Amino acid sequence: MLKGLEKIRIKERKIFNKKPEKEESSKELQEDIFLEKPSQDEYEFAEKIAKIIKIVKNEEVTPEDIIFNQWKRYDKDRKIVLSEIRTGDDLSTVFERLPSDFVEKLKNDKWFIKEAIRKSKRADSFQYASEELRSDKEFILDLVKINSGIFKYVSEEISKDREFILMLLKQNPRVLQHLSENLRSDQEIVLEALRAEAYVLSSQTEDSIFQYASSELKDNVDFVLEAVKINPKAIFHASNRIKTAVFFKEDKI
Repeated sequence: MLKGLEKIRIKERKIFNKKPEKEESSKELQEDIFLEKPSQDEYEFAEKIAKIIKIVKNEEVTPEDIIFNQWKRYDKDRKIVLSEIRTGDDLSTVFERLPSDFVEKLKNDKWFIKEAIRKSKRADSFQYASEELRSDKEFILDLVKINSGIFKYVSEEISKDREFILMLLKQNPRVLQHLSENLRSDQEIVLEALRAEAYVLSSQTEDSIFQYASSELKDNVDFVLEAVKINPKAIFHASNRIKTAVFFKEDKI
């Protein structure tokens, strides 16, 4: 299969007059040319089409030619669809106007889903992505940099993956606001969000991510003190009981 991919890559370079700067891995070839590596079934189907063309038209066409041309048509079509998306557009409305088999391809197309979210500025566009993409950790890590709200639409498995959520918070601490009450009561998770805020959002906000912590943590004196050490503005989101004691300098809280 790799030889076939290399042939397609060479064909693409001829078309665009490109020369390789370095030897490329199979993964780079796959990501550069296809949305995903052609399956064995797809390759065998392309072989059959090539044989039919040979019989009917007496033309020599390789399976790689067939696959490459299919990809070019798809790439052109997806870019046309993307060009029609405007800020605030609902992706489901866009999909309603398209053939179902084409929609299924778009739902599993990382480039298209990412650009649709970017252009529409709507995190809920991610709910229309395939289950596979909504479970793809590497892809989700990339998407939260654009919009933290996409976390609301990740797969159930991802939404409960505590270790992965800690990684997401380092990318975008605003993810905290989209977590379950149980996770927003997790001291380590909230502290991680506060630490990330100090580096990622310090120049972008005058508030504190602590506002999204659970009511339980906002009323925990020891924890509020830890939060304030990281971001003094966190005190403004502590419980009324704690704020009253702090601002009126009461001896006991």
